[in-house]
Amino acid sequence: MDRFAEDANKVKWVIHFQDSTAAPIESAVLCDFCLDFGFNLERLFNIREGYSRKDDVLPGRFLEPMPEGNSKGQTFDVNRMLGDYYKMRGWDEQGVPTPEGLNSLSLS
Repeated sequence: MDRFAEDANKVKWVIHFQDSTAAPIESAVLCDFCLDFGFNLERLFNIREGYSRKDDVLPGRFLEPMPEGNSKGQTFDVNRMLGDYYKMRGWDEQGVPTPEGLNSLSLS
C-alpha cells in the first residue's frame, strides 16, 4: 500500500485496524471514546450529543507538512477518505449510521 495514498484501500485498512484493536482496548478497561474509533453505537451517542461530519477532523499537527525525512512535505487530507470511510461503515454522507447498516448489525 502506498503510505501516502488517500483512497478506498487505505480506508479498508483503517477499518480493519479499528475493528481488530477494539477488543484488546475494551478488555483493557480503557475508554475508547477518547480513541475516537467511531463504531456505530458510539457514533449514535455522539450524534445525539451534537457531533457531526465537521467534527471528524484530525489534530492540526497531522495536517502540517512533514518538515524532514522520507515524508518531507507530505500532508493528509481527511476529506479525501471520509466519504469512503462513511460508506464502508454503513453511514450516510454526513456520517450518520443508516437504518440498513444498523439492521445488518441488529442495532435497530
